[in-house]
Amino acid sequence: MRSTWVRVGATALACWLAACSSGKPQPSTSSFAQRFADGGSCPPASAPGLPSGSGCVTSVAADLDGNGTSDRFLVYARLADGTPTSWWARALLSGSSPTPPARLPAGEAVGGTSMIYPRVAGATQANTAPGDEVFVQLSADLFHGAAPPIDAIYDVRDGHVVPVTSNGKLFTFSTGGISRFGSGARCDGDRVFTLTHVEIEPNGWTWSDHRYTWNGTDLVAGARSSGHLPPVLISNARVYRNFDLICGPLRLSQVTDSYPKP
Repeated sequence: MRSTWVRVGATALACWLAACSSGKPQPSTSSFAQRFADGGSCPPASAPGLPSGSGCVTSVAADLDGNGTSDRFLVYARLADGTPTSWWARALLSGSSPTPPARLPAGEAVGGTSMIYPRVAGATQANTAPGDEVFVQLSADLFHGAAPPIDAIYDVRDGHVVPVTSNGKLFTFSTGGISRFGSGARCDGDRVFTLTHVEIEPNGWTWSDHRYTWNGTDLVAGARSSGHLPPVLISNARVYRNFDLICGPLRLSQVTDSYPKP
């Protein structure tokens, strides 16, 4: 199992970006991996597979169709006067035509804010189906100075980008949190995807898990479990793993090292 991770933090976590100080588009070294400030103007992009008038592009290289060759998954905005008007995903498949663009929900539509822009988080094989799954941050929930990402999972099936669903609806989940509580997700083998939660109480931490089983591109809700941890620091692995997105070699953490640069 291989993985690629490219997530950058939301505004509250990633103001080390040069663009954060000005809110203006900055020069990019690659039209497939642009740096941009959440809530600001998008740097324009021009590259194969991108429609004209695109910007705020993030991407990941992965084997999306399971044929053993590297493809590329793109997330980008359509722009009007440099401002995002809609968000899209597309897969550039080696040896075949690009997939049709798939519109992404964002902002308030997924319980977040339009001030936090969608972006690729990473890719890895999360189940037994051929090809890698792509984790996409659609928005974030701003509170108490933090910005926990709101994520979704996307696949490429029969030449189309398709979202992972649960009970007929887009499957979304949160990761990260604040010092008192947080949420995460992990792949337990190649059949189970587990959502995690942890919060501090006077005598330690309580944790809970909710297990989902893969059925194609659907996640079927299953058993729940819970327990207690002693009053250790959030930097203890038994606590912070519940804030992380962990899937095979893919690990994204706001607690141990924030998110990597694009």
